Amino acid sequence: MTFYACAVGCVLLGLAALFEEPWFLIPHFSLTARLCLLYLGLFGTALGYTWFTNVVQEIGAARTAPFINLTPISGVLFGALILHERLEWAVLFGGLVTIAGVMMTIYAGRK
Repeated sequence: MTFYACAVGCVLLGLAALFEEPWFLIPHFSLTARLCLLYLGLFGTALGYTWFTNVVQEIGAARTAPFINLTPISGVLFGALILHERLEWAVLFGGLVTIAGVMMTIYAGRK
C-alpha cells in the first residue's frame, strides 16, 4: 500500500508540476534530470518507504528507528555516484559520525 501511494503521488505531483510556476520548466529538463526525478519518486521514496515499513513490521519500531539516520548518507552517496557530485571532507566526516552514532545506538540496546 505504501509503494502504491508513493507511486501514484509521484505521477500526480509530476503532472501537477507541469502547470505550476516555476515547474513549467520541467519539459526543458534534460533526459538525465527527468530520470533522476523519476528515480527519486519511485525508487528513493516508494521503494525505500516500502522496505522500511516491512522491516518495522519484522523487527519492530524501536530496533528500526536508528536506521532512518542513514537516509541522508545514502542520498549523498548516490548523488556522488549518479550525479558525480563532489564529496567534501566535512560531509564524509559527518557521515562517519552518523554511522558511529547508529552503531552505538544498536549496540547500547543489546545490553
